[in-house]
Amino acid sequence: MRPPCELVSRFYLPQLRARITKELVEKYGWNVRQVANTLKISSTAALRYKRIIRERSRISSSFLDKLAENLASKIARNEISDEEFIRQVCSGCLILRLESDICKIHRKEIPELKNCRVCSGLFTEMESIRADRLEVIEELNSALKLLSGYSNFDLLIPEVRTNIVMCVKDPKGLQDVAAFPGRITSINGRAVALSQPEFQASKHISKILLAMNKKNQNIRASMCIKFNEEIEKAIKESKLKFVVMDRTKYDDITKFIEEALGDFDAVADPGEKNVEPVVYIFGSGAINVVERVLELAKFLEKERN
Repeated sequence: MRPPCELVSRFYLPQLRARITKELVEKYGWNVRQVANTLKISSTAALRYKRIIRERSRISSSFLDKLAENLASKIARNEISDEEFIRQVCSGCLILRLESDICKIHRKEIPELKNCRVCSGLFTEMESIRADRLEVIEELNSALKLLSGYSNFDLLIPEVRTNIVMCVKDPKGLQDVAAFPGRITSINGRAVALSQPEFQASKHISKILLAMNKKNQNIRASMCIKFNEEIEKAIKESKLKFVVMDRTKYDDITKFIEEALGDFDAVADPGEKNVEPVVYIFGSGAINVVERVLELAKFLEKERN
């Protein structure tokens, strides 16, 4: 019941840090305090670098030396961020866990793991998960770009602002739904997001999307816009199937969706005192949702003209 992370902490990280310290002190002339502050370790730990290197390393010395030399040179030239440093250290860890030194040590220390394929199988699985999540982020960015090309966004955006949310296939919870943190607002009539999309960035609309996805797995995205007589008429003309929540029976739109019968493309919350009327547009993806919203915008502009 001992994961390989224990071996990483015992054999990989101390040796790598010690070798980086050696490079910075002996090659680049840094003092121990500088190294300790940069690597976020104690001065005492940094001072022990020679002793740590002399200890028998069960990780390939050439692998450790090469990685340490590369990292130290970038640190000395101030050419590496904390994020990139962590990425390279973790990348080395993954290499060592895939049929390499850490894997070999793990199997030797725990004979029951002689045929273990957990790491290789896990990384294959994670690659699939990563690709799915990256697809969601990329589609959200593309959907926002499409939406921001519309110059009369004020016709659609509610006072509470809006968001575009999208989930991965077969979502398990809020952790599998991405949105724009801080919501999407309007500047000079165009949609603008305050930051890049992230997972777990919009609890309210994400819960509504998950309720719809549970009814229909093909529904993976949503966006809310204003709801008034003009937009209701536009929805009807666009042939979107929609339902209106009965506020006398429900105050939770998620509950309403769970109990509503039939298929629909949009759910309207008519609002009440201190609750703004909005309608949630659903689709197979973020781009599909924005296309539906822009189609409604065409009906609105046509009606006004």
